Amino acid sequence: MGSFRPTLKTWQATLKTWQATLKTWQATLKTWQAMLKTWQAMLKTWQARGKVERCKRGANPTSNVSKGGAYLTNKQTLHEA
Repeated sequence: MGSFRPTLKTWQATLKTWQATLKTWQATLKTWQAMLKTWQAMLKTWQARGKVERCKRGANPTSNVSKGGAYLTNKQTLHEA
């Protein structure tokens, strides 16, 4: 029995297949990179929004200061204080 020796045509076809596969993977990578960029921008927005909300609420979100910025008891209103 003789051994199989690929012809030039076989190698060229294989190369063409691998090139197409590479092109597909490159397109997929480009898509994932764009998605990552979008997610990073969204995260940045959410983080900035969170900082603003924390500033509005004050350091302690459960304190009376955080609810409107005045030192009020639960029974007082802003007009009574």
